[in-house]
Amino acid sequence: MKQWFPRKRVILAAHRWLGAAAALFLVVLSLTGLALNHSKELGLDQLHVQSQFILGRYGMSHASEIQSVRIHGTDTLSNLEGRLYHEGNFLSGGGPIVGVHEGSELSLIACSDSVILVSKEGELVETIEASRLPFKPIMALGYAASGSPVIASGEGAWQMDNDWIQFIPFEGEYTVRQRKEVSTPLQLAEKIMTDYQGAGPSLSKVLLDLHSGRIFGWGGRTIMDLTAVAILLLVSSGISGWLRKSRRGNRG
Repeated sequence: MKQWFPRKRVILAAHRWLGAAAALFLVVLSLTGLALNHSKELGLDQLHVQSQFILGRYGMSHASEIQSVRIHGTDTLSNLEGRLYHEGNFLSGGGPIVGVHEGSELSLIACSDSVILVSKEGELVETIEASRLPFKPIMALGYAASGSPVIASGEGAWQMDNDWIQFIPFEGEYTVRQRKEVSTPLQLAEKIMTDYQGAGPSLSKVLLDLHSGRIFGWGGRTIMDLTAVAILLLVSSGISGWLRKSRRGNRG
């Protein structure tokens, strides 16, 4: 006995559900494809995206990640991803701020991996990187009884000589003063972010990555791959249905 099987219903149901599932992604593919085909006329390479969500997808830091402290009362010293800023102006490379000593002529900024000397006006005098330091890592900045700064590290305590040239081992008691972090003023944060990440990715790059799904990592690429497979299945099921209908018409 020949077994009955609803082939037509299965094909139609699969066609319908595949079409519904792929519709949204087909719209995205179509719109982004049209925009990319006319990117020059639309000037997409000249437009830049500043959305924090989009910047986050490209691994760019958010303004909330800026570390800031006060120096000389009103000035703002900031650090973002190994870049040090004074009043929003790039100063030097350096790790997170550990402590700040405000001198009458020179100020000492202790970062986790370097010592930076700046003038009272915030101009860079010298950056002493880790390779030139006789100690590492820098853990805190303290003060001796005389009031001179003491750098506490994983290899003991150290001081700079009177000429701010050499580091001298320090033996004695010192007091660590924690520098309280402050919120970064909005204007300075915007200036720092512009320097750090530039104008942001171009709109044409964002659309290209959206078109391919790369903007959402492996998950986005997988969805776009499944959408392409769904399109092929829709075409094959549609052709199959048309051929079946055509053969029935010919027999009739």
